[in-house]
Amino acid sequence: MNKILKVAQIGPLGGAALASGQITMVKEVMSWKREGWLILSKFFPWENWQQAGDWLADADVRVLCGYSNGGCTATWIPGYGEYRTPTRVDLLIGLDPTIWLTRTPLTPNVKKAVCYYNANYFILFPSQFVGHAKYSLAQGNKTTNLITKTIYDFHGNVDKNPLRQAEIYSMIKALMN
Repeated sequence: MNKILKVAQIGPLGGAALASGQITMVKEVMSWKREGWLILSKFFPWENWQQAGDWLADADVRVLCGYSNGGCTATWIPGYGEYRTPTRVDLLIGLDPTIWLTRTPLTPNVKKAVCYYNANYFILFPSQFVGHAKYSLAQGNKTTNLITKTIYDFHGNVDKNPLRQAEIYSMIKALMN
C-alpha cells in the first residue's frame, strides 16, 4: 500500500491570480514520482483554509505552504481553538505571512516550521504594508523545530523565487526518506 504525501498550498489575498509561484509549485510536486508514494498537491484560496485542513486529513505526510494571508491561515489548521480538531502537520512553510491576520502560535502538532520573514520595508506600495510577520511557538512548546529565514524581496515575488522554490522542494522530498 502506498503512503500518501499531500502538499496544500494556501494562497494570498487575490487568490490564484496573485500566486503564480504557488501554482508552479503545485504542478511541480504533482509531477513527482516515487515508488511506494502517492504524491498530491492542491491550491486553496486563503479563506478556504478549513478545506485545506480537511483535505490533508487522510495523508501520512502533511505539508502546508501558505503565502501572505495564507501564511497566517495555515497556522490555524494545526492550532487549538481555530479548527474543529488540531491537525498534525509535518512541515509548515510560511512565505511572508501578513501582519494583518492573526497567526496561531505553533503547537506540538507541527513537527517543523519554516517562516520566510520578509524584512524589506524599503520598497514601493503596497509591499511595505503586507507580509513582514513571523511565526512563534505556543507557550511550553519545546518540540516544534521553528526556523525563521530572513529574506529581502518584493512581497509579490516571494512565492516565485526559483531558489526558494528549490529549497522548499528539498524540504518536502526529505519527508519521504
